[in-house]
Amino acid sequence: MKMLILACALFFPSLTAQAVPTYPVGSSQLNDPKSQDSSETFTYSALPSGMMHFTDGSGESLDFAFDGKDYRSAPNRTISWSLTSESTWNTVTKVDGVTVTESRVRLSFDGKTLFVSRSGTRPDGSPYKEEVQFARVTGTVGPIGKWRSTKVEAATVNR
Repeated sequence: MKMLILACALFFPSLTAQAVPTYPVGSSQLNDPKSQDSSETFTYSALPSGMMHFTDGSGESLDFAFDGKDYRSAPNRTISWSLTSESTWNTVTKVDGVTVTESRVRLSFDGKTLFVSRSGTRPDGSPYKEEVQFARVTGTVGPIGKWRSTKVEAATVNR
């Protein structure tokens, strides 16, 4: 059960990547007063059914499992989650059945940081890549709790 909770809660960030990120190219420390980026926050919780619940506080929420199946996140969008280890998983976001974002998420050994690597295609067809770090805001064990982005590194991708 402990592994299931850890695994299930590690979903995150791909749901927030449904709307393709608009981070500028470069690096930004989001707690820097000069930063123009706003922090991305989300919360994971375990459900009695064994599934996980994701919410980002803006009305966006989703129940999911780490089973590789597509879960509807919007009328034309789905997200699937697959575990690669107890602390790492992959997500795939699709729009109208076409993959638009692939993410790899890793929980740090001390459980205080989530590292997310995302890549995909913007609506205009151009590719993007980004690295995002999230710091634990609440919770003490595994990924259950609230997370806030602290660093974003975005890059353009040459075709």
